[in-house]
Amino acid sequence: MCDVLCFGNTTDGQLGLGGIEEEQIFSARQIKFLSNKKINEISSNFFHSLILTEDGTVYSCGSNDYDQLGHDKPRRRPEFIDALETKTIANVRSGLHHSVALTNQGQIYTWGSNEEGQLGTNTKETTASPKLVKYFSDMVVVQIACGHHHTLVLTDDGRVHTWGSNEWGQLTVNPKIHPQPSSQPKVISRLHGLPIAQIACGAHHSFVLTVSGALFGWGLNKFGQLGVGDQLGRVEPALVSMLRSQEVVHVACGENHTAVLTRNGGVFTFGAGMYGQLGHGNTSSESNPKKIFELMGFVVSMVACGRNHTVVYVESKSKVYTFGLGSNGQLGSNTRSSSAEPTVAKSLALKKGTFVRCIYAGGDQTFVVISDSQSKYPQVDMRVAHPSQQIRTISNELIKHLSSSHKLDDGTEKDIKKVFSSVSCWNASFLNKEKLHESCDKKNHGVDITACEKMFQAIYNCNCGAVKDLVDSTVENLVASQLVAVYLDMEAIKWAISLPATYYFVKVDRYLDTVIAPFVRSLNDVDRSFPGILENWWHSCILEYQIHLIKVVLYYVFIIFSTSSHYMKSYFNGIIIIINIFQKVLKNIVLPVLKDIERLVNQLRDNPLDYTIFYIEGLDDHTDLDIDYIIWTLKNVLQMKTVPFCDYPFIFNGMCKTKLLHADSKIQMGVPVNEAQQQNLMSWFLPVNPQNPTLDILVSRNNIVQDTLSQLSKHEDKSFKKPLKVIFLGEDALDAGGLKKEFFMLLLKDLLDPKYGMFLYSEESRLIWFNSHSFEASDMYRLIGVICGLAIYNNNIISINFPLILFKKLLNKLPATLEDLKELQPTTARGLQTLLDYKNNDITEVFALTFEITRDHYGKVLTIPLVENGSSIEVTNENKMEYVDAYVDYIFNKSVLDQFTAFSHGFLKVCGSRILELFQPLELQAMVIGNENYDWDELEANAAYKNYDKNDEVIKFFWQAFRELTLEEKKKFLLFLTGCDRIPIHGMKAIKLTIQMMGGSLDLLPVAHTCFNILDLPRYQTKEILKKKLLQAIEHTQGFGLV
Repeated sequence: MCDVLCFGNTTDGQLGLGGIEEEQIFSARQIKFLSNKKINEISSNFFHSLILTEDGTVYSCGSNDYDQLGHDKPRRRPEFIDALETKTIANVRSGLHHSVALTNQGQIYTWGSNEEGQLGTNTKETTASPKLVKYFSDMVVVQIACGHHHTLVLTDDGRVHTWGSNEWGQLTVNPKIHPQPSSQPKVISRLHGLPIAQIACGAHHSFVLTVSGALFGWGLNKFGQLGVGDQLGRVEPALVSMLRSQEVVHVACGENHTAVLTRNGGVFTFGAGMYGQLGHGNTSSESNPKKIFELMGFVVSMVACGRNHTVVYVESKSKVYTFGLGSNGQLGSNTRSSSAEPTVAKSLALKKGTFVRCIYAGGDQTFVVISDSQSKYPQVDMRVAHPSQQIRTISNELIKHLSSSHKLDDGTEKDIKKVFSSVSCWNASFLNKEKLHESCDKKNHGVDITACEKMFQAIYNCNCGAVKDLVDSTVENLVASQLVAVYLDMEAIKWAISLPATYYFVKVDRYLDTVIAPFVRSLNDVDRSFPGILENWWHSCILEYQIHLIKVVLYYVFIIFSTSSHYMKSYFNGIIIIINIFQKVLKNIVLPVLKDIERLVNQLRDNPLDYTIFYIEGLDDHTDLDIDYIIWTLKNVLQMKTVPFCDYPFIFNGMCKTKLLHADSKIQMGVPVNEAQQQNLMSWFLPVNPQNPTLDILVSRNNIVQDTLSQLSKHEDKSFKKPLKVIFLGEDALDAGGLKKEFFMLLLKDLLDPKYGMFLYSEESRLIWFNSHSFEASDMYRLIGVICGLAIYNNNIISINFPLILFKKLLNKLPATLEDLKELQPTTARGLQTLLDYKNNDITEVFALTFEITRDHYGKVLTIPLVENGSSIEVTNENKMEYVDAYVDYIFNKSVLDQFTAFSHGFLKVCGSRILELFQPLELQAMVIGNENYDWDELEANAAYKNYDKNDEVIKFFWQAFRELTLEEKKKFLLFLTGCDRIPIHGMKAIKLTIQMMGGSLDLLPVAHTCFNILDLPRYQTKEILKKKLLQAIEHTQGFGLV
């Protein structure tokens, strides 16, 4: 059994009660003409009503002054619309003087008044019989809505179309500029990409609701019916921000007021309230959404709005409540009284075994559909969206169909082209249904990444290659043409999370140009529109996803370099820098996106990713870093618009940073050299003293430390910026680089020797650290810092066995930790770790520690408090971490504050610069002291020969003998050849060994030209003789002769 009860205005027969005398019905009355008909929907406006039954039949009643009934039969009772007899109708909507019907095939029929073009037939002719809106003939419409004189439509690809009156901006066009109505449907472009769940119309305003519950409204706002906090009309969709977090699932509109239903059954209202239709106990209008207090604690499952009244169904009480204007009986209260708060519709008495299936309201009418438990006709819950009225998605069902298809038929082709080409469909896909309305905010994207991966993997493995190819081409077209847009809301950019989870970002080479490149370019616009959103969303993704995305973007960057270097030309000093399109894309689009990712993992994550993941390998091979550095240093001064790579230092590996530091050194060296040359030139004409353009150091090998310190102490700081020139007394070699190498090696070997008491040597770790009880003044440490700085400044690697913490402190990166102590003093660190790991309550008895530290001071034991009153503070489970932190802080900071400060001052005085700040501690360590990542095969592979070739017997003897050397012997050979037994940060490839034939007696030893990495090798007769002579040579590596 199914009955329809009604109450309210029936002046024109809009209640469908037949030829009765009453014009207002104040108590619920059955519409006998609809007895036992299963009602799917009733849509009523001020003058007429449309009734849709389960079998798709449409009835109408009420005023027909504008032919809005679709028939010329009696008007006061529901009559069948014959013109729709062959159609199965899925939905109906009534405007003020027009009607709209939607078929189950997604086609639209309209009829009635067309003065404002509201029928969408591209004319203004009134139509008495339903007429197909041809504009949608090749589309599928899933929802329809009507205002007084405009119509709104949602198609299954997620696009919203509108037409009709634009008096109040209903068409999202400024009525002051274009006041004319439109009879041609148009897409609302500002809603591009939004996954729409529902559309709704008031008299002159409209709403769309997204799948996550974001509500956007536009049009007339005289009474605050848009809920945006004011009474100014909107010609563009505006977010109802106060409802963003309320999990809105349904919206209903009256003439000038709005009601929304939340997932947990709450009701908010806003807009006109002069008749109490907002239910807040007063007749005030509200421009902000306000929850109905009287309904709190109840679960509302249905809400409907008439012209100036509201109807709700409280599921928990099985009661219908009404409020608002009641002069026409529309509240069902047996009177014509209005009500400003929800009141039970008293006249609506349900028989035993019956229930309210659904409620409808419109104009001054209310309809209640009653069913019984025997009818198997379920109750409507407006909190649950009807599947047939939703836009298409990339669903499990679709993927299952595609992956099992053996051929590409017409239907499958249409499905693919529609769903995979729509940004809205993408954004409505891969969502966690259980948390749908918690799934899109500034911190959560709501995309089920795992589901996306699995679905696209199924497509990749599908049976039909033509299906996969069409999906690919459709997605490629989407990425190329649809992603770059001005998005209204962050919910429209969910594709930024789902796309990287597809196989397009796994098969990088295949889809680099067609998917990845345009995807990366589009992200830049997205980040400008919604700053910080992508950062937060990426932060919420699993670590593997983040790493994968970074690697893909970096690979894209590398390909850009590889393909564009041929086209890139750089000029400076007045010549324009010509950068090809690839480089512009990289610097202006890709790198800003990558910068966001880098900031995300290094600032937002509790455990930052390894910084090396952002390095672009090969960068220094494809761009002129010297020119890039110059642009970087001068762009603000010269107001240059060029974007240098130095703006994105996280992409530079240690080798690139080293090159940049050397470029900086060359520039800095040029300043004092130019000044000296100018002064020397002036000395020819003016009484000024000539100036040495270089920093000359004259030392003897027997007194290298005192000679060096004595001479450096006499120079002003600015002299340290000059190129260094080393001269050994009694040796006639010219310093082309090799002398400096040996100078620093010998000097620092002596200077850092613990015998001087300035540094302490750890036998366990074989590392040195500052002596906190040294008798030397701070100035000595400053000079040692200067010497280390001079080595770096003059492009020399040096052997200083400091732990990594020194380089952390020089760069002011990260505090000292127990891990640093493990490197310098492993045994002590293990003891502290044991303390931290100890969980028992007897820690004070077992360890008997206080906040003190004992130090040996030349045979005398000193006890030093780590904190104030440390001797009286026992170490407990509660404070043991504080104790360890204080211990480490004392070793690396407090105890050596004066010594390190002086050393740092001297070091940074020479080579401190903006570039140095870009280094990571490990990189600075590798640049200063080199590394021991020996690749002897690479040394052989890169070797060159003069008067020999690689197939010469002597060369074969040499490499056979070299391979037989021990590691220590090979390191001595490296020292013999280059002046240092470690390799530069650039790797073994930076050492270009040249072996040239040496004439004269075969009794001579091999000779190394350290400045040029050249080895003079006599033509020895056997491998054994060669090996013997080579070992003799490398055992005597000190001293240079003029060769």
